[in-house]
Amino acid sequence: MVDTVIERDRGDSSAGWAVAVVVLIAVIAVAGFAWVRYRGAAAPAPASNPVIQVNVPAGNPAPTPTQ
Repeated sequence: MVDTVIERDRGDSSAGWAVAVVVLIAVIAVAGFAWVRYRGAAAPAPASNPVIQVNVPAGNPAPTPTQ
């Protein structure tokens, strides 16, 4: 008795790699978001004195426009 063997061409598997890369990037993004949101850097403490003093050196005054 003769058996019939049917072979299917699997084609290119690059689509599978693309899906795997997209899923991996999504998992890393979700993990990063969860890390920052729930465990990561805390909000900065409020400043006791919110006034910032900046000393700018004196220079030549701007010329006055003439008409």
